[in-house]
Amino acid sequence: MKVKVKLVGGGVLPKKAHEDDACWDCYANAAETVAPRCRAKIPLGFALELPSGWEAVIRPRSGLTSKGIDNGVGTIDANYRGEVCAIVIN
Repeated sequence: MKVKVKLVGGGVLPKKAHEDDACWDCYANAAETVAPRCRAKIPLGFALELPSGWEAVIRPRSGLTSKGIDNGVGTIDANYRGEVCAIVIN
């Protein structure tokens, strides 16, 4: 399957830290501060063009979650063309 990815505002392409990783790591497009017990919408610096009927999912990494930084699981639908964001919870 081919997925078109477009960088937004100097963003970084998602990448796997290790060859055997199941998912790709995403990077914030700018430095953000999320106050304790708050959440924020963090731009990730890229947009996707998924095939019809497919989705992409933003989900938490256990290493960050164990430190108290989590994100709400989010679905990116095939028809969404805007910048992908993560909802980060501190």
